[in-house]
Amino acid sequence: MVEDLYEEIGTLDRFAIIDHAGIDLHYVDFGANPLGQYIKLFNNPTILLNKSIENSPQEYFVASHELHHALEHEEIAS
Repeated sequence: MVEDLYEEIGTLDRFAIIDHAGIDLHYVDFGANPLGQYIKLFNNPTILLNKSIENSPQEYFVASHELHHALEHEEIAS
C-alpha cells in the first residue's frame, strides 16, 4: 500500500496523503487523551488530532497512526 501511494502522489508525507485521500483533518482540544482519533463525521472520513501535540514530533506519529486506520479500515486507498 505504501509503495502504491508513493507512486501515485510522489511523497510519503502523511499530511499530503491525508489531503490526497480527501480525509478531513482537524485539531481539537481533547484534554490529555486521546491524542488522535479517526471517525466518519457526517459520512466524511476525518482525522482528529489533539491540539496539545500540534507542531510536535508526536504529531507525525499520531497522524500516521490515524491515517493507517483510515486507509486500512475504510478502504480509502483504492
